[in-house]
Amino acid sequence: AAFTGLYALFVGRTAFVHDGRLVGTLFDDALISLRYAQNLVAGAGLVWNPGEIPPVEGYTNLLWTLILAIPAALASPEIAPLVVGAIGAAILLASGAIALRVARTAGADKLATLACAILVLASFQNSYWTLRGMEVGLVSLFLLIATMVVLQAPSGATSDRTVGLVSLIAGVTLLTRPDGVLLFVPHFLLLLRPAEISVRRLLALSPVIVCALGHLLL
Repeated sequence: AAFTGLYALFVGRTAFVHDGRLVGTLFDDALISLRYAQNLVAGAGLVWNPGEIPPVEGYTNLLWTLILAIPAALASPEIAPLVVGAIGAAILLASGAIALRVARTAGADKLATLACAILVLASFQNSYWTLRGMEVGLVSLFLLIATMVVLQAPSGATSDRTVGLVSLIAGVTLLTRPDGVLLFVPHFLLLLRPAEISVRRLLALSPVIVCALGHLLL
């Protein structure tokens, strides 16, 4: 509840009143993604300016830009940034909840588990940029989920399902922020033990490969 209030206060203080109307703000890169999302909702496609030839691809966070289409469709241009901030707050709170599960799965005691969640929720860099409309919080959430999946896998043997699920999460992260996929290297090194590599195990990696190809083509 305390962090919910802090996040709400932070987002509220990013707004100002102009000509009697409340106007939300975001970091400039986030506003760029929001502009693409607004043009997409308007039917012009993922373009910076409707009708421009050739279209300019000014975003590298495809999935986050598509998510921003939700506030772009539901709220006015002035209020949409505040909705984006609220989405960021929800992502941060979800990350704290997953961090609790990660710590418990790792066998941490109650104090260490609580500290783990607080460190995630209170991380200045993660909180600031997420509440300002950037995709870093979503990348962190995906990384925490993948870590939980790896920790919950049966010890001694890694299933193709676990590899496939982590590969899918890594692929979705790549679509959110391409360089974010590098954060999953330790996960794959842990899962892909040389003695357990098989054709099925390699096929389980297909989600991240498909997402990488899709990102290049789109």
